[in-house]
Amino acid sequence: AAWGAVRLAAEDLTEETARAALGGDGMDVKSIDQADVQTVIERQWWKLAQEIVAKSHEAKVDLSSPVRSAVREIKSKADTLLRSLDPLAGKPKPVSPAFQWAQNSTHLIMSVKFTARWNAPGALEAKDVKVNFTDSTFNFEGIGEHSNNKYTYTLNLDFFDRIVAEGCRWKAASVGKLDVTVQKKWARKWPRLLRNKKKKISNMHFWMELQDKLESTLANLGTASNSPFTCQDKGKVYCLPSDSCKAADDCASCAGKTTLNQESFQCVGLPTERGTVTFKDADMQPGTVGGTIKVSKAKVEHDVSHYAVYWGTAEKKLDSVDRIADLPVTGQDIEWSLDKKTLIPEGATHFVVHTRNDLGEHETGNSAPVVDGVWPSGKATGLSFDDRDGEQGEVSGTVTIQKAEDESRVTHYVLSWGKSKGAKVGKDAHISDVPVTGNAVTHYISVNTKPPKGAQYILAFSKNEHGELPEPVAIPLKDRVKPSGTVAKVTLQGGDITTGSLVLDRSMPLGKEGGDVKDYAVYWSTSVSGDCAVAQRKGYIGTLSESNQYTMAMATQPRAPEEAKTVVVYARNDLGESSTCTSMPFDKPPTKPKEGEL
Repeated sequence: AAWGAVRLAAEDLTEETARAALGGDGMDVKSIDQADVQTVIERQWWKLAQEIVAKSHEAKVDLSSPVRSAVREIKSKADTLLRSLDPLAGKPKPVSPAFQWAQNSTHLIMSVKFTARWNAPGALEAKDVKVNFTDSTFNFEGIGEHSNNKYTYTLNLDFFDRIVAEGCRWKAASVGKLDVTVQKKWARKWPRLLRNKKKKISNMHFWMELQDKLESTLANLGTASNSPFTCQDKGKVYCLPSDSCKAADDCASCAGKTTLNQESFQCVGLPTERGTVTFKDADMQPGTVGGTIKVSKAKVEHDVSHYAVYWGTAEKKLDSVDRIADLPVTGQDIEWSLDKKTLIPEGATHFVVHTRNDLGEHETGNSAPVVDGVWPSGKATGLSFDDRDGEQGEVSGTVTIQKAEDESRVTHYVLSWGKSKGAKVGKDAHISDVPVTGNAVTHYISVNTKPPKGAQYILAFSKNEHGELPEPVAIPLKDRVKPSGTVAKVTLQGGDITTGSLVLDRSMPLGKEGGDVKDYAVYWSTSVSGDCAVAQRKGYIGTLSESNQYTMAMATQPRAPEEAKTVVVYARNDLGESSTCTSMPFDKPPTKPKEGEL
């Protein structure tokens, strides 16, 4: 409808004056604004409202939107009034939200739903959300609304085992849910979620579907029997190596963990396992390094909090140089980026990694040599290739690589198909790694080799153990083919097949014949239908070329074999002859000896 201007804005209107303002008996529903319809309903002028709706049916005007909107508003206000009869109205009702959980070796995964029962509808979102993690607890609080009621959702969990609060995460998930990821302190399987095995939470569910997918991460782990918290509840302290509870004065019997930490209710000690370290230089400049230091985690990380990385030798770290990095345990192997152009300290030949915790470091570390990666010393001075395959879409032949001026840091030349002068075509780019010899080197591309899609060049990259020089030597890839056909026409002029001349009519451009054409080969043939099959040929006659002006005097050529019926002509280059030909039938003259023949 084309709605009109608002006419019922005045506060002092009555139902009768409002009806008059809208046109009275002659009111045109099509000209009434939606806001006026809502005003009529909100002022509860029911007789006028029904009259407008009735006229809308006659005029075929849809007033459902403003009518429904105004009615919903009135109902909402009425419901609020009824709820206000309850002295506790307006205060959110406390609810413990339903949740489900699963675990892998390093984390707990939980999904919290804003409702008291998992399969029941609930609030679509929670506001004023508060989430807190400690080393043993998870606490959540949020306010939601469902079915015109407000609820305060509160969930407090005391975990079975210690967690890493800094490694825990949460986020609003799909409608009406909260996703929570809890990092375990120690990578092992928990026998249950809660510290108190007797505590039951009616709306707690085991997330079986997800657990089935995660079960493989727990396959080689035993299930913990105790934790610092369960031992504390027994008045004892926890011995991690034996997964047992001991008297506070009995840490001497806890292997490798003989010191009592009363605060954590644990027998503690230095790390018992070591990590390993590897490094690959990506700096590629002499005298400096930079790239990824990879620390492979210790077999058991229960007593490890960090991996400390140092400069050192094969035997030990250098105390005279600052520590490179102190990497917190994540439960996984760790990769850390060393800035490029980092100078190697004097005396440093290795990276050394030590496991550590609050009591100190493992007395020995593992090391990896600092290998200063450097680009190859130069690129090839030349590259050549001549396709000898002769077939369209296929190449074959010898690639020759002229040695770099300085090959001192070059071990190979990597031949690749290129989409441009400096870029490979992709995963199928590699042709061959050709070892250097101190001289020019070659590689033979085998017969019927089909270059990958997009290949326009052959590239040669200099390579050593550290990588390939980014800038290659390049040559265009030219797919040379033998002639695919003969479009020229041959005629016999000035006599018969024994006395006349064969003349090639080259009125058609040579390029139409496909491939470079050097000359034309002429044969006797038994074919009468223009068949170009080699089996039909009965002897070579000669060559038609630029040097003989594409003309051949037959008087000086061998006599036609008795069974020959046609002359066939093939276009030819250094790769071979065309597969099709031009043919010329001829009539044999009466048999008589040529001059000089008996």
